[in-house]
Amino acid sequence: MKIIRLKEGKERSLLRRHPWIFDGAIAKGGGDAGETVRVEGHGGQFLGWAAFSPSSKIRARVWSFDENDRIDSAFLQGVSPRPSKPAICLTSRATAGG
Repeated sequence: MKIIRLKEGKERSLLRRHPWIFDGAIAKGGGDAGETVRVEGHGGQFLGWAAFSPSSKIRARVWSFDENDRIDSAFLQGVSPRPSKPAICLTSRATAGG
């Protein structure tokens, strides 16, 4: 498991559960595109599991703030957005009434 460690003071947004980690917040570490990395604060404390994006200003996006979570296909199926009802075509609906 690869690790990214944040610069001192840059963990505040994650402690408030903001899921984005910008490139300037990272002191060391990295990963491959899309790879899940462990995010640690300046002192080494666990902050989250994140998807790493080496070419983006938003360098990592947090999947989970729970150290016990396992980021696998079952986890991803649970967080994948799925519409609960079919989408309605507004154009058809608007013309149906008149």
